[in-house]
This record gives sequence, structure tokens and C-alpha cells, in this order.
Amino acid sequence: MIVKTIRLVIPDFYDFYFPDNLNNTDKMTLLWVNKNDLDSTQHPSFLSDGSLRFICLATVLLQPIHLMP
Repeated sequence: MIVKTIRLVIPDFYDFYFPDNLNNTDKMTLLWVNKNDLDSTQHPSFLSDGSLRFICLATVLLQPIHLMP
């Protein structure tokens, strides 16, 4: 649902890509795949600030709600 929502606003967005952490740091890198070039990944710096904010908001707001009994 998150990916489909992001595609409505960023038509070239295909999916997220989480590379293996090869240098054993505590940082996680999130890349994305462009639908016009499925063989390469893009760094978030290729997106505008507004697009990045929308991705963050969509990710937070579309999380499933787990209600405690």
C-alpha cells in the first residue's frame, strides 16, 4: 500500500531497495529503483525535499494499527 501510494505522487518510483550493509556500521541505507531503469538504484538525493517528506509521511501514516485487547 505504501509503494502504491508513493507511485501516485512520484510516477517514476518503482520500489525501495535496502542494500546489504557491507561496512558493518549502524547506519542503514535506503535506495529506490526508478521504473524506467530497473537495473540501477537511486540515492534519495535525487528526489526533492517535498518528495522525501511525502515518502516519510506516507510510510508513517499507512502503518497498520495494532490495538491492544
